[in-house]
Amino acid sequence: MKLKQKKIISFTSAFISFFCIYLVYEKIDSNNFFKALLSVDYIYIFLAGILLYVTIWLRALRWNIILGGKNNLYRLFKIQMIGYFVNYTLPLRAGEFLKSILLGKKSNMSKSYVFGSVIIERFLDMFGLFFMMIVGIYVSPVKVIANISIYWYLIIVVLILCFFVFLFNFLKIVRINIFENLIKNFVLAYDSFSLHQFISSTLISIAIWIIYWINIDIIFHAFSIEADYYHSLIVLIVSSFALSIPSLPGAIGTFHLAVKLALSSILIIDESIILSFITILHGYGYLLLTIFGFYYVILDKDIGVKQLMEMEKVK
Repeated sequence: MKLKQKKIISFTSAFISFFCIYLVYEKIDSNNFFKALLSVDYIYIFLAGILLYVTIWLRALRWNIILGGKNNLYRLFKIQMIGYFVNYTLPLRAGEFLKSILLGKKSNMSKSYVFGSVIIERFLDMFGLFFMMIVGIYVSPVKVIANISIYWYLIIVVLILCFFVFLFNFLKIVRINIFENLIKNFVLAYDSFSLHQFISSTLISIAIWIIYWINIDIIFHAFSIEADYYHSLIVLIVSSFALSIPSLPGAIGTFHLAVKLALSSILIIDESIILSFITILHGYGYLLLTIFGFYYVILDKDIGVKQLMEMEKVK
């Protein structure tokens, strides 16, 4: 990608984020905002953080299944954490590429093959979202979210899933000599992905999404908000779509606006605390994953910066 194109994408993403932040916080009452933050029961936030930590282990386990089950689980966990840190601090979801590079270097696997497994991870995430949306259609009486029918959200997810399958099958038949080995290794991750692996990793994906669902409900409890189970599911579905919109790292702005629109659709939260709720819902995960990821980048003796630089010197 050319430097000019990168600048345009970065500027556009920043503009979208700042515009969304403006729309969300333009009428903020600072007294109510900080009063609500001080009234939060942070024991619930701590519990949500622990459960979020568990999902990273589940992601590591799922990734290991995709890769054939021969990798060190703790190493995969640390690479997942580093991927989140980079995604939350650098543009263009650079963490996904770094994950492929790190595991490729440490496990002597083709980086394009590892990247293929990362794309399968994203497919499974989308499949998990598809499952949650099916659940939402059956359990939620709310069928219009942010003025958009839930069925449109479902159609978008199905189209994205179809695109993933099309991409891998297209690359299996395309012939580009200069990239032949790279594409071959990339597609190998898809070709070697068995039905047993798919079932196992899909069940783990659903477990991850259920924990996300539970965590949103926990945040509602932290604010002493009486919410039905489907309210949390609606917030989860809409906020997940925000992650695909170009924005600053960590979906800053787009996530906040999506959650505000979702909360406006279900009308269960007082306007005086809605901004505090959005801030906590985004902030607890952002801070947790960024801090832990930063720790592994700087201090880890296996895949930290210092270790990788020493590996390069040996080469």
